[in-house]
Amino acid sequence: MKKEEKMKKSQFAKFKEGGVSMFLVVAACLLVSVVVASFIRVMIRDQQQASQQDLSQSAYDSAQAGVEDAKRFLNWQLNNCGENQTGATAKQCEKVAAELAKRTQDQSCQMLGHAGIGSIDGETIIQTKTSTNDADLNQAYTCVKLETQTADFLGEIPEGGMKVVPLKSQSVFNKVEIKWFMRSDLGDTTNLIVDLNNTGFKDGAYTFPKNDKKIWTTNHPAVLHTQFISFVNGGNLESLDQPFNGSNNGASSLILYPNKIGSSVNLGVDGRTRTGRNNASLVKCEQSLETVAYACRTTIDLGTSVSPSAQAFMVLRTFYNKSNFSVSLYNDNTLVNFDGVQPEVDSNGRANDQFRRVKSRIELGNSNFPLPDFAIDLSGEGSKQLCKDFQVSQLRQKFNCE
Repeated sequence: MKKEEKMKKSQFAKFKEGGVSMFLVVAACLLVSVVVASFIRVMIRDQQQASQQDLSQSAYDSAQAGVEDAKRFLNWQLNNCGENQTGATAKQCEKVAAELAKRTQDQSCQMLGHAGIGSIDGETIIQTKTSTNDADLNQAYTCVKLETQTADFLGEIPEGGMKVVPLKSQSVFNKVEIKWFMRSDLGDTTNLIVDLNNTGFKDGAYTFPKNDKKIWTTNHPAVLHTQFISFVNGGNLESLDQPFNGSNNGASSLILYPNKIGSSVNLGVDGRTRTGRNNASLVKCEQSLETVAYACRTTIDLGTSVSPSAQAFMVLRTFYNKSNFSVSLYNDNTLVNFDGVQPEVDSNGRANDQFRRVKSRIELGNSNFPLPDFAIDLSGEGSKQLCKDFQVSQLRQKFNCE
């Protein structure tokens, strides 16, 4: 009996050991299965995300293709639908003019087709003939619309750079609103505090301090030199010495100086004259960009009315910092749209079932009236640099040294 009991106990112990081993094997298998399943799930998710990102980028590229075709469309209209129509039928130009005259929500999505650009009755397929990948993505832009009359002119000027803004309007205006310095202009975009330490400004007169970031920090708005120029065919350069008046040859300039307080700005004192050159117009700027798009904002009273047919321009120059800017036109307190200066393109692109929408501004130069960025280029090295020779004379009676 004792031997039988010992054998039963031994068999039971072995059974327990075998059960534990089986349990460990099953648990290990389950663990490996979970790890493998999780790994496969992560791989599938990453693959799907990569595919979605690829399709989204391809849809964005399709929308950008619509923007580029819109540029071609506007160039076509400029070159073929002027006073002397060449290379295009009057019927085409009439259709194009009729579409552009509509509000964007009433325009046809296939308006580019009237100029022979893109499809006239459906979406425009975007793909190359030699690439099979493009065909697999099934790219196209589905709708492109144009707004030629915009409420503002947007731009960006690098430090020390300039920008010419044509003041061509939909109707008469007599004021210009300028806003500048955005979050993207800050040297430290995590710090939205605007530095308004007015180094160089004292007792109503300005001096340009040394261009040192310790003096003029990267979070300090740029000083804006603003010049208004009106031009009439047949005028001479001497007439540009006259003040800006919007209907004849003339020019006036202002220095817009960022400050914690500001006052009204007008073209009564020309910054080019002896009486005006030491005066700056203080512009009130916000001390934080947390709740506003632009830190500095001012409205300039031109003192005259500018008609839609006038050849008028504004030249903006930045000092000490780069700056994004916005320009708007007003007739007293009524907003006046720009006319054909910086059209806005609204383009929708597609790649398979992914859609992207792009809004972009277009600036088209007029080859019949080019706008120079400078008179003399001082950049370059060696023989490309501009050299000047100066001579000093003691014969004061021959020179006016005032």
